[in-house]
Amino acid sequence: MITILILCLILCSCSKKPAEIKKDFSATIDCDYNGTKLKAEINAEKHNDLVIKMLEPSGVEGYTYTYKGGRLNVNYKELNTDSADDYLPSTSFAGAIYNVLKSVNREKAVLNGSYNSLAEYKGKCNSGNYTLKTDINTGYISELEIKEIKLTALFS
Repeated sequence: MITILILCLILCSCSKKPAEIKKDFSATIDCDYNGTKLKAEINAEKHNDLVIKMLEPSGVEGYTYTYKGGRLNVNYKELNTDSADDYLPSTSFAGAIYNVLKSVNREKAVLNGSYNSLAEYKGKCNSGNYTLKTDINTGYISELEIKEIKLTALFS
């Protein structure tokens, strides 16, 4: 009887339900995008508002992509452009990050399992099939991969 009770406790503790994916967050992204190393700051809000500020490499640092209310604003120094949120190709770095987070906000990411301290989700968006990993306890995104466009990103 005691053995069964211990076994039940062990099995129940292993199947801990992961925290819900955080939809409001700020992070730094280190990314390999089709062989190019990129670094960016991101500020996301759950109603699809998103700001991505490029930090590296030189040549793209300072570009800021702001998605707000179905619009995209691209800013670089004194240059500004405003358009519909689907202006950038879905395979672009900023477009892919936006598409994944929009999919997550619409609750299209499906839990695929959890291991160690990470929960893994699978989903599909305009940029391709993605795998998203989150901290099992906090729900913060830690990793993203879209194989079709050769994008892998670490969030910190």
